[in-house]
Amino acid sequence: MNIKSSTSSKVVLDCHALVWQEGSYFAMVLENLGPFLCDLLQFSSNGTFNLHHVAELGLQMISCLEYTHSCNFIHHNIKPQNILMGLGESKNTAFLINFDIAREYHDALLCIHIPM
Repeated sequence: MNIKSSTSSKVVLDCHALVWQEGSYFAMVLENLGPFLCDLLQFSSNGTFNLHHVAELGLQMISCLEYTHSCNFIHHNIKPQNILMGLGESKNTAFLINFDIAREYHDALLCIHIPM
């Protein structure tokens, strides 16, 4: 994901999400997404994914987490129930959701680690 534009309280993330802050609350609006990864796993023929799909999902999740960390946040809740696949042109793209327990771990202005 690339940051397209930024203001003091609003960030647009490459057409995937709109994020803003109201007081101490953060809000995020995402595009309509497809099935959960855990549902796809249940519907697979033997309850597993082939190596190619696992590798592709792993690379996409690493990219999502690298971006999340570059924004000074830790997700804290990585599991198949929090990974959705896209729809249409994005059907082969994995999306990380559920940032409700994500925490800021680094203060970018003061350049200090924030204790958990």
